[in-house]
Amino acid sequence: MDNFWLSLKDQLTANTILSSVAVILVNFIIYTVISRAIRNRREKHDLKLAIGNKSRTYINLFVSVLRYFMILLTALIVLKINHVDVSTILASVGVVSVIVGLALQDALKDIIRGIALIGDSYFQVGDWVTLDGDIEGRVIVIGLKTTRIMNTADGSVISIANRNIEKVKVAGDHFLYNIPLPYELKVSRAEEIIEEIMEQLRKESSVRECKYLGVQELGESGVAYRVRVDQAQGKKVVAKRALNKIILQTCERHRVSIPYRQLDIHNVK
Repeated sequence: MDNFWLSLKDQLTANTILSSVAVILVNFIIYTVISRAIRNRREKHDLKLAIGNKSRTYINLFVSVLRYFMILLTALIVLKINHVDVSTILASVGVVSVIVGLALQDALKDIIRGIALIGDSYFQVGDWVTLDGDIEGRVIVIGLKTTRIMNTADGSVISIANRNIEKVKVAGDHFLYNIPLPYELKVSRAEEIIEEIMEQLRKESSVRECKYLGVQELGESGVAYRVRVDQAQGKKVVAKRALNKIILQTCERHRVSIPYRQLDIHNVK
């Protein structure tokens, strides 16, 4: 008799394990099929109907929400199969949510910021952005927890938590730049050198147009001459590097020293 009950218990345990594995596999297949169908339809619309960036953003968000929903649903079903009282768990969700909220504050911040990011349309999938002012790239995914950006410099993908999204700025189509030249250089001569710099810069493929705007500032060690550069899409960093190089080369050619801060030390006897 004891052997019968042990055999029945082993059979039930084996059945619950097989059922749990089956549920996980089925839900995974369902999620994979739905998400792929959505992405394939999106790509087809991108080619034929040219849907906007906002539509692609909402589609990616829906796929992200679907993933978390399927994970939660699978967990509840598996618990039910293993004879765990799910209703009790759901009833105590208030207490659990407080504990989880304290443990997962950063994750909750990411989700809240992600929802706000989508609703406010601060930027969308496909937009060009800058990260920390140094890295420029294109937004490829906006999820509930993270936003992914493809770096135009090396093609790498950068994932940034949505709670730190203030580090990301929408890239404009131009930037302003101060060219430093010494006080000893007459304004007329300085402007001739700047025009030469502008001519060289216009030859760069990363630059659409550039323009000299005038004297911006009288600094401690030199004069700052302001220029405006309209860069090609996604080429802000490249255009700045080109401008820096052209400034150095032009100043070397004309034997003009670029001003820099100097510290005078006087010995008192």
